[in-house]
Amino acid sequence: MQNASNATALAQGDASASATLDAGAPREVLLNLLHETDAELTLSSRVDNPRDYPEHLVDGKRETAWNGKTGDTNAWIEVNLDPRVHVASFEITAGFDKGAPFEQNLRIKKVKVERDGVLVREVTLDPAVRGPQHVPVDKPGGRFKITVMETLPGTNPKWQEIVVSELAALGTAPKEVRLAEPKLPRVNVAAGSAPAPKRAAELWELSVDGREGRTVREVCDAWKKELMSVVRREQKAGHGLEGYDEKSVICTEMAAPALEAGALPDGWSIPTAVTLGFFDGVAVKEDRYLMLRRKDGIIVGGPEYSSANDIGDSGRPSGWRAAMMQSKGAAVLVLASVTMEIPMTAWLPDGTPDASVDWMAEHRARVCHVESPRMRCDEPRMTLFVKRTMDAKEKAGRGKGLTAELPTLDPKSGRMQVEDGE
Repeated sequence: MQNASNATALAQGDASASATLDAGAPREVLLNLLHETDAELTLSSRVDNPRDYPEHLVDGKRETAWNGKTGDTNAWIEVNLDPRVHVASFEITAGFDKGAPFEQNLRIKKVKVERDGVLVREVTLDPAVRGPQHVPVDKPGGRFKITVMETLPGTNPKWQEIVVSELAALGTAPKEVRLAEPKLPRVNVAAGSAPAPKRAAELWELSVDGREGRTVREVCDAWKKELMSVVRREQKAGHGLEGYDEKSVICTEMAAPALEAGALPDGWSIPTAVTLGFFDGVAVKEDRYLMLRRKDGIIVGGPEYSSANDIGDSGRPSGWRAAMMQSKGAAVLVLASVTMEIPMTAWLPDGTPDASVDWMAEHRARVCHVESPRMRCDEPRMTLFVKRTMDAKEKAGRGKGLTAELPTLDPKSGRMQVEDGE
């Protein structure tokens, strides 16, 4: 692959903020006290979904989020900070900062901040802004409580959960309070928080990830059975999908990407992979998942490593790689893929690629933590786009045969970077 000028993508979520005090004050760097000091959070509730973790609130990734339980529209976040620190502000997102779900979910319009039970201030947020918003505090550390006061309804009336992608506490801390290395704070859920009622699944949400069975076929059959039950539910409710062909729903085995380095811990292995093919109500999808085998022989649906559809906004990756690496002292599975994005103008009338049009090579990488009895994966947390003209080989293969770059993984911080090289 051609070199791009210093094309390097770093993982999102640097532990310390780059904000500084105003120009009239000493230029002291503001830290994210949640990562740089011994902090603890308690959340009012959590959604009843095994894939949504409370820690998503503070993981430094705006494509993940904390979800409160359904109906908890006055959800709150309690932040306990060392009294020796000084808190300049909180930075909080008004919703789920990830594509369409931002508008579909509830968004926060107003919050109040209390410190040790005393009101600090009420702040209005802009529900149209995706990124973090500023909530001034200017107080010593202590026990803070951020409570949602007003929300804006989302476009999907079924989604009635408070969703926050990221929270940071910016401020300063004396040397003796700062941690030797940044780390995630402890995150608890309030005792007595009732589990949320189960929300009916949507077609696009169904996958084999996390499903268990004695065989791959058993896992596939369970997925297909649930998918068709959702189809029949939507048909009965008059939401379309008439004439949905069950024969078009596929779950077939295929060879898994070879593990290039290391071995899965605790007796896990990757015996095979599967391709899921189905219509999700918008597009025909082709998703590929690793299939894992635990030490006890049970097959567990693993992470998705490839996704494509027939409407052009998600091309089929042309290369995959997988390897075991070290992250913060733990063995993790790193998956990487590369896809050639095909511009509408890239094809000539005779069906051949137009060499004068630049294509976009999209690299993605994700990290998976192997835990007994499951595997927990981050969302794709690092993407690199490289715009360039195809060479002769790629023109002939229409973008096939590209090599996915395995990212470099910092063993201490867990941050990733990838360089576009040969």
